[in-house]
Amino acid sequence: MFQVSILIGFALFNLYLCKNLRGLMVMSKYANRIEFNFGAKDLVLALPPFFLDFEKHDIRSMVTHFPQLSRDRKGIYIFVFITKSLQTEKLKVLKEMHPDIEFLEKGEVKPFDVSDEVKAFKEAIERLEKEWSYAGNGIWIKRFDSVNVHMLLIVDEDRWTIRPAISKEGLKAYNVEIPVESFKAKEFAKVLREGELEEIHDHKITQHFHLIVESLDRYINLVKDWDYYFSKNATWPPMFEFMMIK
Repeated sequence: MFQVSILIGFALFNLYLCKNLRGLMVMSKYANRIEFNFGAKDLVLALPPFFLDFEKHDIRSMVTHFPQLSRDRKGIYIFVFITKSLQTEKLKVLKEMHPDIEFLEKGEVKPFDVSDEVKAFKEAIERLEKEWSYAGNGIWIKRFDSVNVHMLLIVDEDRWTIRPAISKEGLKAYNVEIPVESFKAKEFAKVLREGELEEIHDHKITQHFHLIVESLDRYINLVKDWDYYFSKNATWPPMFEFMMIK
């Protein structure tokens, strides 16, 4: 039964690639593109690139993944890359750089930790913070017109990732997205609070819930418990994740 599920999963994933790979390759060539590079080596795409459409005034509709491509479109593509190697050592260095990160334990950086790769990671974060303002406790922010993009460092035991949250001037809420395994979608919907659900996009293996949450802490907790690409509660490891190596 498990083998049958794997074969079905690969078939669905191949359909996903055929549909979206061409659009992703075109997006990667666009000038109106920025990157959030969390590290310098072994960088992989943390989540599908997303597009901020500045022609949309409602935060509920301005974030998309595969819009109708147009070089005249007013907006920007954002790619999030994270390093996948020596994460423990790099988190220790990050804690030395930002002691305010409450969810990281401060530890000594052992001699073997201070390798060229770890030094390059620190330099990469220093470069990153020339463009993205560090807001404290593992959050970086960049402003685009009246929109703020928040990049959140999420750490859970031996795993970490970066997830974006979008806010708009004058609104005390955040636009976020969480991919949930399709068969858990109904269960996930039950834990959502009134007014949080915006819409759901069907990606076959997963259902992508677009939400409006009142706090970043609320989003982080939902990611840890439900995000298909991060939560330990996934039925099997997310082998169908689309990953672009930088």
